[in-house]
Parts: sequence; structure tokens; C-alpha cells
Amino acid sequence: MKKIITLALIVLSSTSLVVSATDSSSLSEDKRTQNMVAETASTTEAAMSNSSQSNQKPTSPPQTSENSEDNASQTTTDTPPKKEPSSGTLSLNGMTWQKNTGTGSDVNIGVAYQSKSDVIFNWQYYDISNKTWETINSNTASNWITFKAPHVGQYLIHVYGTTAEGETKEYTIGWNVEPETAVLKGMTWQTLEKNASKANIGVAYTSNSKLTFTWQYYDITKKEWHIVAKDTTSNWMTVTLPRSGQYLIHVEAKTESGKTVTYDIGWNVAADTVNLTGMTWQHLKKDASSANIGIAYTSNSNLTFTWQYYDIAKKEWHQILKDTTSNWITFNSPHYGQYLIHVEARTKEGTTATYSIGWQVFSKDGLGEILPIFNSSNNVMSAGYYNLVTGESVYKNGKSLVTSASTYKLFIALYVFDLIESGRANWNTRFSNGTFMTGFYDMIINSGNAFPEWVKSNYGYNNIDSFLKSKGYAGIYNYSDRATTSAEDLVKILKYYYTNSSNSNINYLLDLMKKQNYRSGIPSGTGVITADKVGFLWDIRNDAGIVYSSQPYILVVMTNGQYNFDLIATISKRVQSVQ
Repeated sequence: MKKIITLALIVLSSTSLVVSATDSSSLSEDKRTQNMVAETASTTEAAMSNSSQSNQKPTSPPQTSENSEDNASQTTTDTPPKKEPSSGTLSLNGMTWQKNTGTGSDVNIGVAYQSKSDVIFNWQYYDISNKTWETINSNTASNWITFKAPHVGQYLIHVYGTTAEGETKEYTIGWNVEPETAVLKGMTWQTLEKNASKANIGVAYTSNSKLTFTWQYYDITKKEWHIVAKDTTSNWMTVTLPRSGQYLIHVEAKTESGKTVTYDIGWNVAADTVNLTGMTWQHLKKDASSANIGIAYTSNSNLTFTWQYYDIAKKEWHQILKDTTSNWITFNSPHYGQYLIHVEARTKEGTTATYSIGWQVFSKDGLGEILPIFNSSNNVMSAGYYNLVTGESVYKNGKSLVTSASTYKLFIALYVFDLIESGRANWNTRFSNGTFMTGFYDMIINSGNAFPEWVKSNYGYNNIDSFLKSKGYAGIYNYSDRATTSAEDLVKILKYYYTNSSNSNINYLLDLMKKQNYRSGIPSGTGVITADKVGFLWDIRNDAGIVYSSQPYILVVMTNGQYNFDLIATISKRVQSVQ
């Protein structure tokens, strides 16, 4: 049934709609102008849940109620008016709603009511733009409907309820559906890597619609687009960029109806840098055999560290820890001696930097044990110890010139090498009893005197001493009645021979020293391979040798009041035991 509605005045806004209408048949029962503005949430809820009305129908109100939506002051529907009984029990007390879209194009709308009997509801809307009425739901027992607007604009939402007794009441509000809006206002971020290769990035926005976001980055170097997140409801994402260089960060926001807006920023990932600035450490043992060692560094990247040590005595590399994120390790040395501690730092992109320090681990009992061994007998005139790995040394009367006995032949050997290497002689050069080769062999293996005495006589002891002093030695002919030397000079010349063992002449000398006939001194005491030269004269017993233990060292012991090498063997054994 159609009804004629006279629209006297329409005032439209984004938030309210006011309609003045006259309908003599539908409004005759109510002589006052009704204000149909939606009630507050508390009033509406109270009206819709009043338990004192025994026949009130349950409702399903939304979590929140809006109370400032469009309103209409008076309205009519195309339903014929019904005459209300004088004892009317039905009242419609206001509408409430829950938006399903930000623009209001999809909304759940409910009417609050009171009645002592069952009520049937008829819902309509009036499209003000098109001037048409449309039914939303008719003859339903539910006081809730879902309104889906066909387009942007302003509407009247109208409901009338009818009781089983025929009593009818109606209620109308204005409803405004806004155009969708979406504005992206800028990006913000939080870098997760120092070089900006990983970051949380968000976009600020305003919108009256639910948005979905698609995030991408453009690799300017490779000219490639990569999707980070597609159709996500979050305006934040985490991006991990593959390498240093420049990128575009791009986001597209899409409204519920498919309208899109975009925003871009440039993004720079700095090239990895790493600089190792030095090591620090904490000794866990006094002898430095166990220590925590760390590397200081600066970098704009997360680093991994590979730690190694080089065992100088064994000429071996050993790995401590590989690809660790910690710049600290614990170093435990396998034995005392000298090492290199080496670290390599690597960035995410593979840039590396290295740093090394020398590290010395002292003998397990310290050098303090060796000097008491030398001092254990008053018959030790001079003695010396030198660790060829650590450089540690201990001396007793180290600079004192004492009778050398045949240990002076180590210095004669050095002079002979100079004669040969300077071209003044060769191994086939004759001397009184044979050649340089046979004489040199006898001098070392048997401690023979013929060859060194011939060299002294033929080349002059002054020339020999001048040569030795030019090399930093004290000389061996400082006294006319005997040759002399010191423990320090014997250590020094043996260190020279050890260090230059690749020289063929020196290698030949060391080979002979390892096989010389007098083995009851240092070789007997240490029990390991020893290249040594003994000296014995009157009650003097001396021995000077290179001991090839796990930690090679030089040992020199010069004694008096002895007629065998037992004291030297005892001292050598004790020194070896503290290695």
C-alpha cells in the first residue's frame, strides 16, 4: 500500500539527517513532534534488556553502540497506519547499530522495544538520492537487520513493529554512507641491522575503510621488484634486503571497494664495514696457559668470528672456535711456549678483517725452578738456559769468562765457515793432517785438537778473535794460557746455529754434534736428541748443547772439580723435568 509523503525540509550532513514530514493518517495519534535521534548506549541497552517486560524479545546488541548517527525528526512509511488500542503496550525506544564497514555502507541496526506480546518487524530504507523505498526485511521476529547501502549517499532507516493484537509503532533514523577515503601520510621505521639491511617499516594513514596493504621493494642494482607482504591487514612489515645498495620501499593500500593509494621512499643499505681495533684478555692461570681473550671492533654489520692459534714450536695451526657470534673465546694452551692468537671477523656480506697477537705461556713451574738447579752445586762455575720457543732465559754467572776446554771449537767452526763462504778456503783445502773436511769431522766427533790448533796457527788467534768480536762475542783468546768463554756466548752461538740450520755447512755441523762420541753429559741427562759439544781439561767438565724436546732449548753447564760428566747429567735431567 502506498502512502503519500510530503518532504518539507531535508538537511544532510556526514553525521546527521533531519527530515520534516507530514502525514495526517500516520501521525494523527501523536500530536507532538518526535525526536528520533538514537539514544546513548546505556539508555539503549537498558531499553533493549528491560527484564520487567515479560514478553520482551531478546536482542543481539553489538560490542559498542554509537549514539551520534544521523537522525530524522519525523517520518512515514508506505504501510497503512493502524489504530492503537487505548491500552497500548508496544513502544519502540530507539535504534542502535554496529558498523561492519568504516563508511557505514554495511551495518547491523537494531531497534529497542517493549511489548507484552510478540512483535513482528518490517524494515525499509528510503534512498534519498533516488527517492525510492526498498524493503530490507519484512515480517521478521528479529529486531535486528543488516543494511547494505547500494551506493554512497543519505538514507532513512525505517521500522514498524506490530503486536499480535494489531498494535503498531514505527521508528525512523537518518543514515549517511560516506565515500571511501584513504590517505597515506608517510613511512616510519626501526632498523634491526646497523647497515639498515633489515628493518621494521610502517606507513601512517587515515581512512574510513578497512585497508589491506601490499608491500614491495625495488632492487635498483638488479632492476627487480620483490614482494615482502601481500594483502596484509597490518600497516607494518619487516624487510630483509639481500645486499648493500639502494632500494625503493613501496606500499599499496586498498580499501574495501578496491580503491588504491600508494607511497614510496628511497632506502639505502650501507656497504659492510668492519675494523678490529685490538685484543684484550683475562688470565685464568698465572702462567697464561688459560685465558679469556676478546677482540675489540667497530662494524655496521652483525659479525661472526673464527678464532685460531698457531703453535710456534710445532709449526701447526689449531682452530679454537669457528663462526661464533661472540668476540670472546677461552684459550687453553696444550703446553708452555709461544703462540699466535689469530681472529678473523666476517660480515654478513663476506667482508673480512683479521687481527693477531703473540702469546707466551710460561713453563709449568716457571723459570724460578731452573736457577736453583744451577745453584745446587758450587762446582757449577757458569750455566745458561734459553728456551728456543718462548725466548725465556736463565743464567748463573752468565757473562763470566771461564775455561772453555773444547767448547771453544764451536767458535772455531764459525770462523771456518767464514773462510769457506768468503772463498779463502774450501772443504778440500789441505792442512797438516788432511783436508778441512777430515779435520773438521775429527774436531767435532772426537773433539780432536789437530785441526783447530792448525787454524789458530795458520790464520792467527788475533784474526780469529777480531772476527768473533765483530759478531758480538767476547772472543776465545783473552788469556794466553787457555781458551775461555762464557755461558752467554755459548748460548748465543748455539742459538745462531739453530736459527740458521738451513745453511748446508751449519746443518753439517749440527748433524755431527748429534753423533759426537761423548754422550754422558747433557744427552744422557735429558734422554732426548741433543746436538752438543763437550769440553774436558784437567778437572773441568763442560757441555753445551741444543736439546730437541717438545720445547727445544739450549743448555750450557760449565763445571770444575769434576772428572766425569755425572754432575752435568744430573743437572740436565732436572732441567728437562721442569719443561
